[in-house]
Amino acid sequence: MSSNGQKVNKKRKVSPTTNTAVQPVTQTMRMYNTPQPTSCLLIFKMAHDVPRYGLTTEMAQKMSFVGLTARIKQLAVQDVIHNFVRKIVLFASDVTVAQQDRMVAGIQRSGPLMISFLIAYHPFSWFGPIGDAEKDVTKKAIEMLRLFENVWKGIFTLPAGDSFEKSFEVVARNAGVFVRFFQDYLDAYKKSVSMQTKCLIKDYRTIMNTIYRMKLDTLDENSSSFKLLEKKEEENKCKFKKVLGIVAIKIIEEHRAAFFKNYDAAKLLNAPSRCASGFDGEASRRLH
Repeated sequence: MSSNGQKVNKKRKVSPTTNTAVQPVTQTMRMYNTPQPTSCLLIFKMAHDVPRYGLTTEMAQKMSFVGLTARIKQLAVQDVIHNFVRKIVLFASDVTVAQQDRMVAGIQRSGPLMISFLIAYHPFSWFGPIGDAEKDVTKKAIEMLRLFENVWKGIFTLPAGDSFEKSFEVVARNAGVFVRFFQDYLDAYKKSVSMQTKCLIKDYRTIMNTIYRMKLDTLDENSSSFKLLEKKEEENKCKFKKVLGIVAIKIIEEHRAAFFKNYDAAKLLNAPSRCASGFDGEASRRLH
């Protein structure tokens, strides 16, 4: 007791000093809980919905690239897969909270999980330049989908009665393996996307530099060749935006500004002193 009658907290926190060894913080493990009977019925139904209304590796292998792409884009198919994954993540064993949270965040709409079907069975032609990264993400996509099917197929064979809970431990372990392996696949996927993006940006800049230079060399802006260059410029921009989305807009603007900044600097360096002021007014008027 203190002098004013209040209890003294003897477990007072002490700030660590330079001589204090701070214990490392371990990741919190989320223990799986066997679902209640009502929840089990829902999981059982959702597992059956995967091959019925969702997407499986067998279906993906039989589909063409166009057909599979169209199916992946269907919101109803995405909902079947994602809702099932969200449910099994809750009882996955030996999985950290961070891993489960990352799993849920990584399955938003037609994200890495849905695209894994395309990566595994219909690799994109523009994967080529990234070499080993393509092989790695493809290999991991195939394995991740196999582990995913282990879970929903395993739920089909769960026995009823007293042995259910013990048998469910196998499903929980399989779910845990799937969630943990998804982290490796997600890392490989993000790496490949980053490398692909760099290749696309590099190719876009190379093509546009050529078009810009040719437009500058074309004196008559009403000529068919100039109009053809403008058409090519617009086509490349549209294609680039389609692949990269809204991010492409900023890249297009920054690249164009950088090109003409370098062009102006080079022209100033090589131009006679009397032409230094306003030397490229006509080019600027046509291309800006």
